[in-house]
Amino acid sequence: MKKTVKNLITWSPSHLITSPKSAFTLAEVLITLAIIGVVAAMTIPNLVQNYKYKSYETGLKKAYSVFSQMIKLMMAENAASTLDQLDALSACASGDCQDVKLDPSNYMKVTSYTKTISYKNLGNESHVDFFGGADAIIDCANEDSNCYKSADGMIFNITTKRTHPSPTIGELYLEITVDINGENAPNQTGRDWFGFRVNNQGKLFGFGQSGIPYNVYVYGEGGCDTGSCPWQKNCSSTVPTVTTKEFLINDSGWTEEEFDNTWNAMTEEERKEMDMQVQTLIKGVALSGMACAGRIIETGKMDY
Repeated sequence: MKKTVKNLITWSPSHLITSPKSAFTLAEVLITLAIIGVVAAMTIPNLVQNYKYKSYETGLKKAYSVFSQMIKLMMAENAASTLDQLDALSACASGDCQDVKLDPSNYMKVTSYTKTISYKNLGNESHVDFFGGADAIIDCANEDSNCYKSADGMIFNITTKRTHPSPTIGELYLEITVDINGENAPNQTGRDWFGFRVNNQGKLFGFGQSGIPYNVYVYGEGGCDTGSCPWQKNCSSTVPTVTTKEFLINDSGWTEEEFDNTWNAMTEEERKEMDMQVQTLIKGVALSGMACAGRIIETGKMDY
């Protein structure tokens, strides 16, 4: 019987490749590329941002570990249970700690740093304090500063303070402000600038961490109380919608009667002026980034 032989041209691989029905048209290719471009434009910036935020988180956690270890070594070397017992801080016994400088060079590799770095807040605006004044954050050009640069590029300042001028009333504590990547961008509070406090027992806390010394009134430093200092109110990239009345009652200790009496006695211009001042304050507090160390330490991530 004669065998049937298939047409080799018809059934060859080249036929499958060159067949008009097996290839993409130019329009299809262009549409596909356009879709890929749109998806890339939407996702790549987020991926880059997430990578940067992850590096900032890592930098903060490393700084926390380094400073914790430094304090532990200091306390152990002096067999101290409180900061008051450290030889380097013995001059604070008089109560005036302003000129007492703690040298970390015995516990980590550092060099002195004498420049001033200006910062932006979480709203990417020039940083100001809660009351509208200029706030350089790390002022290392001042001769009274105590700034250092670590071997891995961190720039930090250590300040010795008491919660009250009298040593019989106030407790000794340390304040450490740090830029985790030095002079490199973004130079922004809550991104690469963070603050810590060390209580008298030698425990390190991030600014804004729940139930820590940063959340209580510190003599001469303004009303930083438990209602206004936690990271929930001092570490956000958005401004909350809060009325002047709500803010003054919930965050500044006014009673509703006090507010109503004051408000009713005001002229329309005075009310506008009060609204403007309070809203500026609300914005400054929310975007300050001052308490973001506490947020990252408690939540484990930079999700703002």
